[in-house]
Amino acid sequence: MIPSHTGGASAVPYRSKSDGLGLWKEQLETQWKGRRDARVRLLGVVSAGLFVLWLFASRIVNVRNRLPSCDALHQPGRLLVNLTSPLHTHWRPFAESQCPPLPKYLPALWQLTHGVERSFPMYQSSTFSKEYRQVAAEPLPPHLLASSPSTIDPIPFLRKRRRHPPTVLVIGDSVDRNGLVHFCQLFRRDVTISHYSDITKLPPGPYPADLTKGHGPKHEGWDQRGLMHRCEIPFVDGSGTAMRVINGFHYGMDALDEFNTPDHTDWHAPGRIENRIDELIVPAIEQLGGTDKVDVVQLHSGMWDLALFGMQDDKTRWSLTVPLTPEQLAWWQERMLHAIYHVRQRFPRARLVFRKLHRTDDAVAGTQYITNCASTSLGTCRRKSLARKDCPSSTLGTSSRATSSSRRRCTHSSSLAASPMRTTWSTSCVSRSRAGRAGVEAGCGTRELGERGEEVGRRVVFERCISLSLHSIKPRGPIERIREWLALAFQSRDERLKVARPALSSSSPRSLLLSRWSVPF
Repeated sequence: MIPSHTGGASAVPYRSKSDGLGLWKEQLETQWKGRRDARVRLLGVVSAGLFVLWLFASRIVNVRNRLPSCDALHQPGRLLVNLTSPLHTHWRPFAESQCPPLPKYLPALWQLTHGVERSFPMYQSSTFSKEYRQVAAEPLPPHLLASSPSTIDPIPFLRKRRRHPPTVLVIGDSVDRNGLVHFCQLFRRDVTISHYSDITKLPPGPYPADLTKGHGPKHEGWDQRGLMHRCEIPFVDGSGTAMRVINGFHYGMDALDEFNTPDHTDWHAPGRIENRIDELIVPAIEQLGGTDKVDVVQLHSGMWDLALFGMQDDKTRWSLTVPLTPEQLAWWQERMLHAIYHVRQRFPRARLVFRKLHRTDDAVAGTQYITNCASTSLGTCRRKSLARKDCPSSTLGTSSRATSSSRRRCTHSSSLAASPMRTTWSTSCVSRSRAGRAGVEAGCGTRELGERGEEVGRRVVFERCISLSLHSIKPRGPIERIREWLALAFQSRDERLKVARPALSSSSPRSLLLSRWSVPF
């Protein structure tokens, strides 16, 4: 008897081979579809990543093609002064194969301001004094006078427009003020003199033809030399402002208003540099867009400080030809460090550059308590001080011959320092006073000179003390274009300019007070 298919226990459903294959195929298609979606998503992510990488790489290549591989002004080199053709005076690095010189911007500036049809000015070398011929280079080869075949634009900053014009603030003395005037003369622009509190308030004109030789009468109690000087450079087409340079005047590191005397008719309160920055310079900068819009701050102090030391020593009847004491150098170092810190606090986003001490020629030597034996000790102290600050520097100087002769005169005249209290290079280097110890620890005493039995003059010691302060400087950021044009303004007007290369070091041990923020240009 055959059992019934409808009765009893439930039967297992029957599936044919074709049904099994269909189910397996359906599962396989589902898995394939999921993997395909994942592959599509992965391909999209990879494509987007490659696109971003391509954009980043192309931008790096463009930046490398646009900017020079090195800054010629930071390299050891020589200033080739051309007296017969001043516009061809330029700085050339020693290793030109590794760092080529800058484009010939001075001829380009001449053609921009005077027209391409005007020929470059030429002079006879015999018309210049012996001092100028000493600092001049040998006649340049003809190929250096020819037009440069380089395709690099020598004046790119006069073409590129920005939301706010690059701004350089120069805080210093009359040399810095005259540098701004010369810079403006390069571009055939007029300097604007205004009050700090209201930059629209101008002294009545007309201004003298050459502001480096004289200013107008006092205006509202201010000697015009101490007012704010401003130079605004237009773009190539003559519109807008491509660059702005501002000068703020101060009286050195004097903290007690000691120059507030009847014979200093140009003095105007406030006298302390920190107060002048807060009460005069910062309010003026705020009217021009704010302190964050300042790209570079160039700071200098030196000649007023030497005059202060000389004035103090003259009152106490000390000789002006003996070296500065460790106490004086330690005081100056402390004041300078505080001034640099103060500038950093007020202009936190600006690059700070310190200008080294310039030299006075024989016509100025001996006036206003300043002699040729009065500044090299401060130079030594400056180098040691600025070693603590990430602060590059530039130099205005004379020829090596003039420097050597000054050192010889200083060495000879400083033999007058017979008093144990004034023999800076011997017993006073180990003074037990706090200021004396600070001076020796700072390197401003430079004891090794005393061990060799040599004595140097006030200027020699001052200059060396300033210069040693720069020994651990590290340059920061590609902002050199502004500095180039500011330095080159001095080059075109004074053939004795020398731009020093900041000494490089792998570390800057005491730079906590200064930020390393820099503004690219």
